[in-house]
Amino acid sequence: TTLKRYDEAMSRFFKIEYIKPGSINILRAIAWCSFLTKKDSQAQHYYSKIMKMPKALFTDYMNAAHVEWATGNNNAATSLYSKAKEMGGYEALIASMEKDRTTLQERGISNAEIDMLIDMIDK
Repeated sequence: TTLKRYDEAMSRFFKIEYIKPGSINILRAIAWCSFLTKKDSQAQHYYSKIMKMPKALFTDYMNAAHVEWATGNNNAATSLYSKAKEMGGYEALIASMEKDRTTLQERGISNAEIDMLIDMIDK
């Protein structure tokens, strides 16, 4: 993702998914690239698939929450952030929010909104 050639990467991920369907790591890559390229309904679709799998991680819920927040689905985002906190804990949630701050800003979420969400999260 450092080169920001997300569409090219996604094309390759789709090919891999076709060859090896159900790989959670490929689904994660497609979902995240979809979010970064503002293909939000596609990102939602893939995160939904991931969260139904037994190996869904804290970061899957965090990233799905980011998608919902960026698309204005605040209730869904809040629910997913809560689930992420339940899975990974307060410190992991805050660290992840900070790590993703620039990405969230690129998706139209202001610093003030991010700070407000962090302040609202109970330890």
